[in-house]
Amino acid sequence: ALPDQLRDPGSFASRLRHLLDLRRRYRIYESRQLAVPAVQAPGLLVMVHALPDGLGTEVTAINFGAGPVDEAVRLEGVGAGILQELL
Repeated sequence: ALPDQLRDPGSFASRLRHLLDLRRRYRIYESRQLAVPAVQAPGLLVMVHALPDGLGTEVTAINFGAGPVDEAVRLEGVGAGILQELL
């Protein structure tokens, strides 16, 4: 049941709630896409977005491949800053 899932931090419902909270807190829905950098791994997708009102830069990296990926991606035009993993 949903209430049980929401009490379990590892459940699908709890992870979805966390994802939606991040979307709201960082206003990702208002972001502007800056780049989709070229990558070597065939299943890797990287997207770079400018968040609104000086909230920073958001980088999404999704591995659609069957195995792990270890790849460095150069982010052109993105200044130095503090990296924070959100998921």
